Amino acid sequence: MSKFNSLLSLNTKEIEILLPVFEKYVTKKITHYTLKGKLRKTPCYKERKNMSLKGSYLKLKFYLMYLKHNPLQVLLEGFFELSQSKISEWFHFLTDPFLDSLKELIALPQFGEIYNHLEDSEDHLLAYVVENQAPR
Repeated sequence: MSKFNSLLSLNTKEIEILLPVFEKYVTKKITHYTLKGKLRKTPCYKERKNMSLKGSYLKLKFYLMYLKHNPLQVLLEGFFELSQSKISEWFHFLTDPFLDSLKELIALPQFGEIYNHLEDSEDHLLAYVVENQAPR
């Protein structure tokens, strides 16, 4: 793991738990689909030497940085030495494997759940959270 971990919003232990599951889903998707999302004629997976994001850890780091900081693609261009078009392609390509990984780890946020407060004490603060769409 690297000094980048502070930029990812996950600690080292969480990354160690997420990485093998994420790697499994990324490998599965790359085996059958190209980066542009087209179905491969012959399923095979071997990372090429010239692959723009080599290794599952780098792919996970890229995706988490994109999600946490919502940076301009120009900034990610500098960090990962990718073109803006590749940044967009990788982000869209890695979304499904990332969500599948969270599903498997039962770490996805729950929607429509009702909070049942069991204690009669008013020592707890209840907050209503609204997700606002970040401008891109």
